[in-house]
Amino acid sequence: MPDDNRRNRPTIQVQLCTMASEGGGSVSVPFDSTSMSNRKSETTEKRSKKNRRQTKSENVTTDLEALSNQTVEERALYRLKAKLQPLVKGAKYGKNMDVSDTTLKRWLLATNNNVIHAAGKLQRHEMLKWKLGLINLTSDYKPSKFLFDYYAGGLCGEDREGSPVYYELFGILDMRGIIMSVQKKELLTFKMFQHELIKEYLKVLSKEKGKDINNILVVVDMIKCTRDTLWGPSLRIWAEIIELLQENYPRLVKEVLVIHPPTMFAEIYLSLRPYMKPSTLELIKVFGNNYFKYLEQRIPIHYIPAYLGGYKCDFDNNQQCFEDLNWVEQVPQWLYLMSSSIQARAQEFNILAGAKHVEEYMVTLSNSLLSWEFYHISQPLFFAIYIDTISDKTCTFKKENMSQFSKKRNHTLNCKVPGRYLLVFDNCKDHAFNVRITCNIAVLPPADIPLYSCNKTLGDSIKFNLPMDREEVQMRRRLGIELPSIVPAESRNYNYASHVQKRS
Repeated sequence: MPDDNRRNRPTIQVQLCTMASEGGGSVSVPFDSTSMSNRKSETTEKRSKKNRRQTKSENVTTDLEALSNQTVEERALYRLKAKLQPLVKGAKYGKNMDVSDTTLKRWLLATNNNVIHAAGKLQRHEMLKWKLGLINLTSDYKPSKFLFDYYAGGLCGEDREGSPVYYELFGILDMRGIIMSVQKKELLTFKMFQHELIKEYLKVLSKEKGKDINNILVVVDMIKCTRDTLWGPSLRIWAEIIELLQENYPRLVKEVLVIHPPTMFAEIYLSLRPYMKPSTLELIKVFGNNYFKYLEQRIPIHYIPAYLGGYKCDFDNNQQCFEDLNWVEQVPQWLYLMSSSIQARAQEFNILAGAKHVEEYMVTLSNSLLSWEFYHISQPLFFAIYIDTISDKTCTFKKENMSQFSKKRNHTLNCKVPGRYLLVFDNCKDHAFNVRITCNIAVLPPADIPLYSCNKTLGDSIKFNLPMDREEVQMRRRLGIELPSIVPAESRNYNYASHVQKRS
């Protein structure tokens, strides 16, 4: 009943109103307060929604107007900052992540304002820094003192625009000694550490001078270059360094000036050119004997080192600027990781260009281990292992390109079948250079085989003087000579004949 009254209430109100207008009398009309409050709330909600829509449309119009006034680079920078917000707020990289406008513009310039590509590259760069411990330079990473002492070069002076100048003493640097003394990962980490310090130094310089200093000038001095610079592993290390710095520090170098080029410069350049990007090749400029006037155009003469013709020198008038540049020419051999004891038991092979070298090893027991360890490989070559004959069916270790930095340079092979194992060093593809190899190859017995095996026991340990068979006596004597710590002296000198006479 109350629901029916509510449904009929509007009609009753209308009837009463008409009756009152016809009769002229006063009629009392019931008032519903809940319906009026609902209507008011609905109207306020509608008005608030309209206001929100208007504010949103106004904000969108203002953003569009601002974006229309911006250039393509500014729009890309705005979008890149918005895309990196989750990474900046995260606990892994956000604390020490550099998202300033200068660094983000470098990544956008390297990717032609492609925001997605730039964000991916920056994230990979931060992941690599986190893996190598370069997020916090003061506490996380401590480079070895060896690289500080024996890596030639350094920062010295400024150019005319205020950017620091880095001197890479390519000809003096003993890359062979560094490779023999330090692992490749440590050297690459050290180069990244150098460039992280350069970035911090650029921030300090920009604050001191009140202007943005974002780049450095690199001078590559190739004086005293010899044929050792064409050593294969050193050139491959330089190629990896170039690729690493191009991918992780784009637009940090404004120009690369090469001075004192040797006669073999064309060979060095042609071997490293495939690893350089076109943007990097545009920065390289090679100068001959008249290099000083080009240096003077870019660097003030009082900042050029005196050994290059400038005025800068140490307080003791040393022209080579030992306070700023490291001039260590050669790494001593006693610092090499390959010690003299390893060299004494190592084997050396010289494989001619376009030839093969085969080493033969006999394996008498199944599940034996054939181990090899390469200490030095002058040029890459192919390495494979076969059983009895050299064919695809008998290949137990597939042909692999073996070099100074390959993963299987130190490896073992489980020889399940006994037989004659052939180790093939293949240099057929290289018709220009011989290959010198220093390695150690050995056949190790299976891990589960005992030192000796016998069908009978060695007698009772409690009543050790019980009579023994002739076979057991001979076995004890043989073991006493080979392994004296196993068999006691009493049983070693046991006289079987006298014991038989006593019994009779």
